[in-house]
Amino acid sequence: MRRDVNAVETDYVQLLDPLASSITFVQVTSDSQNVVYVKCGASACGLRPAHSARVARSYALNLPEGKFGAVHGQWPWHVALFKNGEYACDATLISDDWILTSSACFESDPHAIWTARIGIIRLSSKSPFDQESRITGMVKSPIGSGVLHNYSLAGIPCNTLRWSVRKNHLFEVKLTITGNDCIDENDNTTTPIKQKLICAVESDVMEDEECQGDETEGSPLLCNINDKWYVLGISSQRVACPSSNKQRRYHHTFEHVQWIRHTLESLRIH
Repeated sequence: MRRDVNAVETDYVQLLDPLASSITFVQVTSDSQNVVYVKCGASACGLRPAHSARVARSYALNLPEGKFGAVHGQWPWHVALFKNGEYACDATLISDDWILTSSACFESDPHAIWTARIGIIRLSSKSPFDQESRITGMVKSPIGSGVLHNYSLAGIPCNTLRWSVRKNHLFEVKLTITGNDCIDENDNTTTPIKQKLICAVESDVMEDEECQGDETEGSPLLCNINDKWYVLGISSQRVACPSSNKQRRYHHTFEHVQWIRHTLESLRIH
């Protein structure tokens, strides 16, 4: 903050409630002529400088204990994909021009019109904080199923993102990676993972807790490592009202990193 000696009284505006769903400016006077100049720096992947945990708690929706509705800037890389105007699945922004999602989203209707809404926290309304872009092309990873190398991920605290049951608001779900074993859904036994999958369970759900919402194809497994967020996995299935003991399965992104980097570089949009 510094004194603006060149400004006149009518040069000032005040921003009301910067985390509201719509931005409002009002014209004000300033006897002291102390002003704040705001300049946006270069964005860094995996960081969210606009997010404050304290502010997020104060703006949180009235959800069950331990569940907080997302606020603007909390998950700036989260993307909702719309097929012919209807919400279809989720994705994650990984560069200025590319998003990462599950190929399961695009298995039908190749002529559909797809749009991406980036930074969205509500499906039922638009916000000045959202960005909307038309999907102009898709590239599918050529890497198929195979043996997953042991990265010793067990016990790492992670999150995924889920839409509330009425598809109106985004909120985070705390998960813990269970390791290189998954529960076989057919006979409830533990079996080694045969594909590039990560399994995780919800960390703090209560057995009698009501269903709060669904997770869709493309939902990310987000893990904070050394104060930076990474997409460790992508869901390829829709999970309706997940139960506390049901393991979620995510396709591991580590095996695709080199291919992703090569694709971003070779198809760079100038």
